[in-house]
Amino acid sequence: MSDLTIEIVILVYSRAHHAIKVFESLIDNSVFSFTVCFDKADSEVVNSEQKKIIYYLDNNPYIKAKKVFFENKMGLANSVINAIKLTLKEHDAIILLEDDCVVRSGGIQYFKDGLRNLNDDKRIRSICGYTYPTPDLEWGSNQELALLMRFSPWGWATWADRWKDYNKDLSNLIDTLDSSGLLIEEFASDLARLCAEREYLNGSKDIWSVSWILQHYLTDTYSVFPRDTFIDNIGMDGTGIHCERTEVFDHSIHRSSLVMRDWKNIEYYPKNEIVIRKFMDVNGKAVY
Repeated sequence: MSDLTIEIVILVYSRAHHAIKVFESLIDNSVFSFTVCFDKADSEVVNSEQKKIIYYLDNNPYIKAKKVFFENKMGLANSVINAIKLTLKEHDAIILLEDDCVVRSGGIQYFKDGLRNLNDDKRIRSICGYTYPTPDLEWGSNQELALLMRFSPWGWATWADRWKDYNKDLSNLIDTLDSSGLLIEEFASDLARLCAEREYLNGSKDIWSVSWILQHYLTDTYSVFPRDTFIDNIGMDGTGIHCERTEVFDHSIHRSSLVMRDWKNIEYYPKNEIVIRKFMDVNGKAVY
């Protein structure tokens, strides 16, 4: 679908150094026009960091950025939800990056190719740019792409018609899973532990992605992953609010971006869900 309208959106708050690296990675991907959503600054320190971001955007001769300023302090979850809602009112699809998701060479083309080639394949709910660093994933005959129900929020894309299913009410979603006979423990043991905690169930924890992950599981839909990650998460350095300092999610290998991808024949291996479940059971606590 060549006329699919796609917008790239970057969420920023208080880390100018990180955000500028993300912008520079977009320039390296020949992307010069995009939207930047600013959560409301609630301190002088944050305000100072946002001024640095604005200065960079206004004074870089290559960039044409649409700036959106939220009137109220949103936090991460509501920033994501509101940015997607605003974007998908005007566009068919969105590529969403947080301020620590540096895009490797070829990453934006990967997202755009996926959105266009898989637009009519309703089994696919998301396209993920970050691939979990485990050597045990099965790739099958495709070799370059794989399907997982376990979504990753570090640089991703979706369509308006898929996002309409998003349910922010985690407690309600868990009830629906229970009534469908689906056990979260069998899908993602790390998420099952979170879903038993009151702060997640009542919405006081500033997390949006658990519901979206479980939506894939509930509806038997998938995320597409590239064999080599297209996202470097530079926010695992202790500067983020939601993630601990860790190197367990780092990637060092990256082949040429000029690989051929067969978007029409992507295989699903249930074994891969087990591989990711084991990996996140050990390491997921650093993320949520």
